[in-house]
Amino acid sequence: MIYQELDVPPSAQKALDTLSLLSGKWHPVVLVVLAHGEKSGFNDLLSAIPDISGKVLSDTLEALQDAGLVDRTVISQSPLRVQYELTPAGNELNAALESFAQWGTEHLDAVTATILVVESDRRLTHMYQRWLDDRYTVLRAHDWIQLTEAIDQMPDVVFFSSQVPGVDPAVVPAITETPCRTVLLTESQPGFETLSIDSDELLRKPLTRSTVLAAIDRQLSRNEESENERVLSGLQQKQQLFEQCYSSDTLQQQTEYQSFLDRISQLTDSMT
Repeated sequence: MIYQELDVPPSAQKALDTLSLLSGKWHPVVLVVLAHGEKSGFNDLLSAIPDISGKVLSDTLEALQDAGLVDRTVISQSPLRVQYELTPAGNELNAALESFAQWGTEHLDAVTATILVVESDRRLTHMYQRWLDDRYTVLRAHDWIQLTEAIDQMPDVVFFSSQVPGVDPAVVPAITETPCRTVLLTESQPGFETLSIDSDELLRKPLTRSTVLAAIDRQLSRNEESENERVLSGLQQKQQLFEQCYSSDTLQQQTEYQSFLDRISQLTDSMT
């Protein structure tokens, strides 16, 4: 079928022809069953495909044969037994269906993640919302009451400042529900007290849109980690940040930091 009336490139027309071939209700079903089933006789296919009638299956197989996607081989004449299998073209089309599966995984079942931003400055939360609301559902909180109300909406990632009046930053990770991830926002020179806050990541202000988006991507991609892997990832990220901000001599003199390194070492040993 050629869509002569469409002002599109030939490659696009060919794509439409291919999709038209698969538009029959049972065409892609039969192709997939033939690609993944162990048996391919007519009755085998009839049993493997619920709700299809013998006539519809016969018509579908005939159409796929005419399209060069399925071969029919007679195994015996009495009683008549036939076998169906994909042609090389049919196998190539099945490979293309795998790309459809990948697209469906990424888009059909996609759920918009919810991001909660906790800052005392409303101008900042408004700015973060403008950065993110084209991709995510964004919640904002500016005090403890708003924070607890927003947490009830089960956000996927929480960005929270270390300096929100009435909010103990150490409590924020504790009141989130798994698998919610937490990102602590601190000043340009993070204080050593932040090492005791069990956030999944630590970021220094001022932030850029690209930094925030990258942090969200990292946290959402780590939802399959075990609890120990999650904790270790957060600790190692903080270690890298502190090594960027302080000299090795300064870090060696800080008992909080040495205890922090001991925690990383113990957790690493327990996972090996």
